Amino acid sequence: MELRKARRHLLVTPPNLSRLHYEPISLHSYRSLTTPTAEPAPKATRPDLAQLQPAPPRKQKIELRPGPVKALSTNQTTTSTFAASNSVNVEKDSQNVSEPVPQPSIAETVKIDYGEASRHGILAPPPADASKMGKLWHQAKEYFKFYLRGLKLVSTHRTKVSEILTRVKAGGEPLSRWETRFIETHRADVRKLVPFVLVLVTLEELVPLMVLYAPFMLPSTCILPSQRERILSKQRQSIADYAAAMREDFQKIVERASLQVPSSLRSLSRTELLALSGVLNLSTFGPPPLRRFRLTRHLRRISQDDTLLGQEGLGQRLTLPELQEALDERGFVTSELSREDMLNNLKGWLSCVKEEGADPLLKRVQVIAELHAGRPQEVKV
Repeated sequence: MELRKARRHLLVTPPNLSRLHYEPISLHSYRSLTTPTAEPAPKATRPDLAQLQPAPPRKQKIELRPGPVKALSTNQTTTSTFAASNSVNVEKDSQNVSEPVPQPSIAETVKIDYGEASRHGILAPPPADASKMGKLWHQAKEYFKFYLRGLKLVSTHRTKVSEILTRVKAGGEPLSRWETRFIETHRADVRKLVPFVLVLVTLEELVPLMVLYAPFMLPSTCILPSQRERILSKQRQSIADYAAAMREDFQKIVERASLQVPSSLRSLSRTELLALSGVLNLSTFGPPPLRRFRLTRHLRRISQDDTLLGQEGLGQRLTLPELQEALDERGFVTSELSREDMLNNLKGWLSCVKEEGADPLLKRVQVIAELHAGRPQEVKV
């Protein structure tokens, strides 16, 4: 009945269909009408660039390498110290180590040596119209003549050494410092004769290589002046390198001496022996007992030389090369030093090692350590 009444009502009052808008309803739309939809997420908005804080700067990549050696303090209040001047030279030479210097090739080095010897009249220059092979043959002959003269000079020195020793045995004047070193040099040359002659007879071309890589195998009479200067320059640079790199080991020796800890050459550690051998221009090859033997022998020789220097005017009679050689043997860095500075350093050394009642060898080790530990010592000259 109610349904019939509804139909009658619709027939009597039909709805205004013109205002209705019909759309087809799909199954998906029907489900969306009946299922509550979640609120859409807020759309991400791009922040203003002005509000962004700049990212912190990226740290620069640091390459891990051994740190540079700390420079020695040169603002010492005392001016009468030989260690202060030596510290300045070590600092300068350690800075020069980091700057690589291009080295000439072997052929260029041999050419430079021959040119220097020709200018000094030691070797004859090749003929101007000689070919390349002719120049090489001429140089080979000149080198052979030079080495032959050097061998003959060793024989001449032998005669002179015999005369000096005969005079001393007969009760004449004692050996001077020059005569003592002359005899030592001659004996060292005699020990080098056999291997040098073998190389000279069999492979003469290897002699220039021996000068570059094994100068200790050459007699002193068979070395050109330019070659000798290059050898000494390398030795002095090596002394500066060891002095800068092994400073902590020298400081340990100084600390033990300041604490008056009983010590001797046998108490030196492996690295301390290496440091002392390096600054004294001794061979660092071999185990610690062999290094200690070389060090003891060298210190005894220096002790005897100090006695002779004290008897002959404290180095006043020495020439500039002899003065520089004496300081090199005692571990000084002699680059960029005047003759007056070298002489003051030698006098300071003689004053420091002259101590009665102390072990002469150990005392010299302590002075060398103070020399390179950056702690200058007062010297009364």
